[in-house]
Amino acid sequence: MLLPDTVVIKNSIQYGHTVADSIIAWTKKDNYLKSRGLIRYVITNKPGDWQPTPLDYTQGMEPHWNSIRPLTLTSPSQFAPKEKLVYSISKKSLFYKTMMETYRIVKNLDTLKKATALYWDDNPNVSENIGHLNYFIHKISPGGHWIMIAQQACMKKNVPVTKSSQVYTLTAIGIFDAFISCWDEKYRSNLIRPITIINRLVDRNWVPYLQTPPFPEFTSGHSALSNSAATILTALLGDDFVFTDKTEIPFGQGTRTFNSFYEAALQSSTSRVYGGIHYPETARISVLQGKAIGKYVLHILYPEATIK
Repeated sequence: MLLPDTVVIKNSIQYGHTVADSIIAWTKKDNYLKSRGLIRYVITNKPGDWQPTPLDYTQGMEPHWNSIRPLTLTSPSQFAPKEKLVYSISKKSLFYKTMMETYRIVKNLDTLKKATALYWDDNPNVSENIGHLNYFIHKISPGGHWIMIAQQACMKKNVPVTKSSQVYTLTAIGIFDAFISCWDEKYRSNLIRPITIINRLVDRNWVPYLQTPPFPEFTSGHSALSNSAATILTALLGDDFVFTDKTEIPFGQGTRTFNSFYEAALQSSTSRVYGGIHYPETARISVLQGKAIGKYVLHILYPEATIK
């Protein structure tokens, strides 16, 4: 027996309210409010430890983000990289070599590399200091950029609403858990940023092309979340998916066309090296971290997906 449309609509609304209420109740147990009351980051002074950086020398941001409940991970450290970038001032060490590579790259940036750094900057709070005036320029976040990429891909492929919902949800989950995993590693490794160590050991006048964000260097948030999102989008929408990203138009950076989600993710990761914010070795390791998280999200929530 078919129910009247009014009954179907009423039942659907009630069901929607039930689902929404359960989600809201679930989010209240994610530890976010508890994390607001935890002690602020305490700066340490061991060799190689992260130190606050210019322009504002802000204290470490979100040192307790690993206390936030993940959506799929069994623990924040589940995908802590087995490879570490270990601080060393020995000129033969991997750290010293990758630090010097960062120094040389930024000293020799061409127009294309500068544009790439700016395109993927995605800094929600760019600090500007003019005399006694200090203010922030607000731009899109790295996660927001990848949600916009997901939107544009769904629109290009004319994906129906149910499939679009799946794309948005899984991509957002991949971004969310990648941030938790990345921040867990950041405050465990507590690695010094390029501007601090290069000014200390190599060139006191060297400055990165982009503003250094206020938290430790290893691993790279852009690299981890971009490659987690790209892994999920590739599985859901296909490899070799050509798309034009228009996300940065409002921020004066124009558009960019990519041959795949992985190509965009790799460019996002590399852009942080061009910006002088991350070491090349950190970017490489962080790409692997992000891909592993994306694959795990699919394994848990959409195991029938074909993963590359």
